[in-house]
Amino acid sequence: MPEPGMQTCHLSAKIGVLNPK
Repeated sequence: MPEPGMQTCHLSAKIGVLNPK
C-alpha cells in the first residue's frame, strides 16, 4: 500500500484534472 501522502497527491491530481480552477 503506497504512503498516504502519495495517495493524496494522486487524488489531488485527479481532482485538478477533473475540476481545473
